[in-house]
Amino acid sequence: SSNDPGANGRRAGGNAFVSALGNQDEAAVLDFGVGSSDGLSDSRLLQDFTSDKRLLTGAFSQLEESGGTPLYQSIMDGLGLLSARLGSGGVIVVLTDGESSDSGLENVIQTAQNQGVPIFAVGLGGNLDFGDLRTLGQQTGGGSAEAANAQALAATFAGISAGITRGRVTVSGDAMYSSQNSLRGRHRVAGVLTTNDPQGGRFSTPFEFTVDIGN
Repeated sequence: SSNDPGANGRRAGGNAFVSALGNQDEAAVLDFGVGSSDGLSDSRLLQDFTSDKRLLTGAFSQLEESGGTPLYQSIMDGLGLLSARLGSGGVIVVLTDGESSDSGLENVIQTAQNQGVPIFAVGLGGNLDFGDLRTLGQQTGGGSAEAANAQALAATFAGISAGITRGRVTVSGDAMYSSQNSLRGRHRVAGVLTTNDPQGGRFSTPFEFTVDIGN
């Protein structure tokens, strides 16, 4: 109710995500903390799996603004739905604006790894410890994002949806810093950036620059 009154940001984020899906892509919509549907522990199934974008976007009108944050159990609910639908595979995108009121990060990670399900975790607002969300994304092969306010959710979810449906480019790097006896002076930083594209390409780009620390 404070971060996203009227669920305007969440609806915009959900709509942006759905609009980027392909015509044959299926998705389901759940929320958590308000109640639970039959067979689920801490989540409501607002829309079961469908490729009908009108049904998916219509489900966001059911979002509410109260309840707790049973984050990990709700993700387990989603993993269970994916397992029943696909056996293995699929993707989960989860949004939270609060610290989890339950435990189970390690169990969620292990289950997602076993099912081959990457999890993309989005944190809304500045009052979160994003460490667990980053760990959740990294260890399941997904990712994490921080949205400073509800107005940023549309762009955040659109980017995640594009990454899921079209593939992601990842960049990692290693660098070496040449220190001197004195802090002040000219220092050299050199290394290699490694870029992986969705088609399996791998490209290495060396870099080097100097840092001048004055007197």
